[in-house]
Amino acid sequence: LALLLIPAAIATPCEVVLDAVPHLQRGPRCLVAATATAVSARGGTIDRDLLEKLVPLQNGTDDAIALSGALSSQGWDTLLFTGPPESAAQLVEAGFAPVLMLNQDNEKHAVTVVGVRRLPAPDGRCLGPVADLAIIDPKTAKTAWISTADVTGAQWREQLLVSFEPTAWAPSTTRGFSSTWPS
Repeated sequence: LALLLIPAAIATPCEVVLDAVPHLQRGPRCLVAATATAVSARGGTIDRDLLEKLVPLQNGTDDAIALSGALSSQGWDTLLFTGPPESAAQLVEAGFAPVLMLNQDNEKHAVTVVGVRRLPAPDGRCLGPVADLAIIDPKTAKTAWISTADVTGAQWREQLLVSFEPTAWAPSTTRGFSSTWPS
């Protein structure tokens, strides 16, 4: 997986970058750190110490299902799902920083997606395919742009996780992304 490190402030007309506070992982706690980074993009915080106590390690990494339950006690709902890089891009464009699971050295590693670059459509509008995603890796707390092809090749079983305040999850038609919230 080739990562190109660039400053997060560079922008193009077809680029969306969310403002997030990078969090370094402690030990193997990449999912907790990536989730802390993700909720910061929504202006929130989580108690990492409490999460690390409540969330057991499973196969050397945080248990995503247990994390979901622990986050609800801190006012955050979580959706764990599978989807391609396009799904992560649409969430970023809707203002949510998803956590993306990557395969690094045959182990699952969580990173936070905070940006998307699309190729312009023939008419110049920013509706083309996703070219790159900006991620914050909790191992370094640095932002890197990676190509969609590299994400697809490294994504762990297409797993994504998005955390949100229950009141903030509203249907959106941005780039075709839509959601419904059960009543």
